[in-house]
Amino acid sequence: MSEQRHASERREVWRYPFQHEIHARYGDMDSFQHVNNVAIARFHEDARVAFLRSLFGVEIALRSGEYHFLVAEVRVTYLAEVAYPGAYRIGVGVGRIGRSSIVLNSGLFQGDECLGLCDTVQVNMDHAGPTALPEERRRLLETVRFAAAVPQPAV
Repeated sequence: MSEQRHASERREVWRYPFQHEIHARYGDMDSFQHVNNVAIARFHEDARVAFLRSLFGVEIALRSGEYHFLVAEVRVTYLAEVAYPGAYRIGVGVGRIGRSSIVLNSGLFQGDECLGLCDTVQVNMDHAGPTALPEERRRLLETVRFAAAVPQPAV
């Protein structure tokens, strides 16, 4: 997997080109009133799927189109406790685009505090297996690269 970037820009929610809100559920909590690590990984998964659906439509999640993505590797880094109850925001952006795979970077935030980071390698697949990213898919992914995020004006 690509090295996980822990640079300060990964810890700033406004730098992510896509953001997804999620609320911790009672069942996500452990006996210490913290959100369980498995639930946190699911938060990143929910945001990742919402991100891909926003780009490619529902077919990407249902694997009903010509191409779909297969998760090859997930790395989650926990930076702070995630408490129940709570509302959270997950930022997602494309960190790397390869010949047949991408790395999605995401960060879990409560307010401005970054609670965790996630890197996911996803492989572009067709009916026969891994295949090169089609040019139209590559162009669309370039528009939502993590580095392409621009600052939001202060409100």
